[in-house]
Amino acid sequence: MTIPTRTIIDSLNLSGMTGAQTKATSYASFVHDNAANLRTTITELDWSGGARKSADSRADREYTQFGRVSSAFTKLSAAISSGHTSMSHISGRLKERTAGYEADSYTVSDDWKVKDGYNYGLADFFAAGDPVKEKRLADLKAARAQHATNATVAMTRLAREFGTADDKCAAAVRAASAALHLNAPVSAGVGAGVGHRVAAALREGRRLTPDELTSLRVATSLNQDQLTALQHGKPATMSQGEYDFLRTLMNDLGTSDVTEIAKMGVGDQSEAVKTSLANGFQIMGMPGMTTAAGDRGGMHTLPTSVRSLLTENLVGRRFDRMVVVAPGVPGRPEHGVAVKRIDELTALSGLLDKSDHDYRVGSDVNRGLLKQASEIAAQTAEPGARISDSSEVLGAKGGNANTILGKVFGVAGADKIAVHDFLTGTNMNVTCSDGGRYVADTHIDGIMGHAWGTEKQSIDDLFSWTRDDALSPNHFLAGQAHASANALAHYFGDGSNVSIGQEVGVKSPHLAQTLSTALSPYLGGFSGAVGPGIPTLGADSLTAGELHNLFQAMDSDPHAAAIFNHAGSQWQNHLAYQYGMNPDNPSIGRAAGLIHHAMETGYADELKFLKKSAYQDSVADYENKMGAFSQAVAGIGTIPLVGSYAAAAIPPQLAAALLGPAPDQDTASNSSTEGLKGIGVATLNDREILQISQFLGYAHQNPAIAEQNPQWFNGDQLTWEFLQKNPLQLSALQNMMVKLSNGELEGWDTAFDIGAGKPPIGGIPMNPRNAPVP
Repeated sequence: MTIPTRTIIDSLNLSGMTGAQTKATSYASFVHDNAANLRTTITELDWSGGARKSADSRADREYTQFGRVSSAFTKLSAAISSGHTSMSHISGRLKERTAGYEADSYTVSDDWKVKDGYNYGLADFFAAGDPVKEKRLADLKAARAQHATNATVAMTRLAREFGTADDKCAAAVRAASAALHLNAPVSAGVGAGVGHRVAAALREGRRLTPDELTSLRVATSLNQDQLTALQHGKPATMSQGEYDFLRTLMNDLGTSDVTEIAKMGVGDQSEAVKTSLANGFQIMGMPGMTTAAGDRGGMHTLPTSVRSLLTENLVGRRFDRMVVVAPGVPGRPEHGVAVKRIDELTALSGLLDKSDHDYRVGSDVNRGLLKQASEIAAQTAEPGARISDSSEVLGAKGGNANTILGKVFGVAGADKIAVHDFLTGTNMNVTCSDGGRYVADTHIDGIMGHAWGTEKQSIDDLFSWTRDDALSPNHFLAGQAHASANALAHYFGDGSNVSIGQEVGVKSPHLAQTLSTALSPYLGGFSGAVGPGIPTLGADSLTAGELHNLFQAMDSDPHAAAIFNHAGSQWQNHLAYQYGMNPDNPSIGRAAGLIHHAMETGYADELKFLKKSAYQDSVADYENKMGAFSQAVAGIGTIPLVGSYAAAAIPPQLAAALLGPAPDQDTASNSSTEGLKGIGVATLNDREILQISQFLGYAHQNPAIAEQNPQWFNGDQLTWEFLQKNPLQLSALQNMMVKLSNGELEGWDTAFDIGAGKPPIGGIPMNPRNAPVP
């Protein structure tokens, strides 16, 4: 609260509040009367049937909505009236008292301090030397000084009361205004009528008036509360006026070609209009955008031309032809697919690229783009494929498939909710025409089977966020990331998709690397590990067959293979560390064995595939790159993204001293070692190294070991350099590890073998959550 100064009170003119209060009262009556007339007109019409019920229902909703508006105006009027009464009374008293004090020879400062301002000079002269007069004058001065002090307190209290009344009035006005903003068209005139006018102006190529441009901007803007609700998977409410404006605008633009819509906006209004239209498409495409009357956004609210572009089958005939550049010059081959309305699809993605990134939160316009682009990608899988609007006419509209699709995925891929739905199949039937049903795996096929090349593409962003948002404080978004990662893991784990997974890294190395990085943090959950210290990130438990197929797919590019196998090694060591701390939890050992087996067999099978396929000439280069990449990431550190495992990198020479040499890559030829030739998987996947991690976990849980052997430890790490230089100490460490393996930690090998598909005699290989291994 601010205490007003005398200057403010003196200059105050509250007469305008009376006029404002009268207008607010008038508006309340006007809205109420018109709402009643509207409902009466509709309900008293002589008709029946479903249309009558629908109209009556809408009239009742509108009456309720207008009632809220009328109530808000009434509250605004009351707030102004009450504030005017209080503040007028208090300011009048302040002015009246100030005048009285000053007439009585007091001064009143700007901060309401009252002082005795009487000139006592002449009185002092006449009283001098007369004790009686001097005392009487002194008593008078004291009395006036006390009166000034009391007056200061009273005036300050009155000024404070004015500040309180001002604050109370302002709060009431703000509350009423907020209710008006929520329930009624804004002052710029947002509503169905102005929506018609804006659409007409845009279609006719005319400039919008300032009010029309403001209405367009207001109706296509979201406030922070709305954005926060949508980003957390909750519905957001917009005013009925804004909804009606946008619904009318979308409907009136529906007969325009999408390329025409993308060009709308004149002169210096062009960019503002395009941005507003792009945001409007995003907003109206959101099923989560609602009104108090029950209206909702979604595919059905978009312009007819846009809706058909996003739902109808656009893919036509494939073409393989020779393009003659000039007479006598050998032609160049051109292959691809004809796509109907490709110019409109390109125009729509270009327009939507102007939309606010924050507004891409679960819009059907993005769901439709993802679906259409994936279907086109499926028919343009080979490198250099082109998209054309005709399979027969040379030089037709279109262009390079990756360039066009990259722009579409770049726009729609920013909508993480839409991407989640695209991958899981949730809420996607709206993208199909004529009652069709969306099949997620079929559309993922289109992306994974396409040749995206070696460089980063916008397609990567469809998957990288599953890692980036896995630990998001927004629990809804984190859940979307987890579910999307599960969908990808099950897709690659499905035996029917192995043929696509085998080639994903060959056709699209960077995409495979993105997938490996994105899915690495979930490996613990995929393995079925449970227990304290094991972050599963909501990941589904995969069967041994699914995990094998997933590793094989990630092994289809050497760099991606290095990333994923390194993560597998990190997870095995983390699980071993946790087992050392919790040896009564056999699921940990089984989970590590499952990862171990998937790493070993997944890579071996992928290498066999490459050797027998059209890519056999590149196998040697693949092995060399795999070795190089593996060495670059060979340190065993924390698990991806969420790791707390503290084991240091194991120096290769020490690993050899502890564990013996790795398999000879030149002589290894049998089926069990063929897949390990020339690569880093042998070291990354050596189960004996896990003994070190088990020991560190056990030592962490049993500090007496470090107390009795302090020379072995440097904090949570082993003193590798010291142990290397002291064979006796190294031998003592080895002996303790062997003793633990045969004692407190003896259950590890059995559990690990079960996970690796090597159960005890008579046993059935099971994954950690008791699903039979295929």
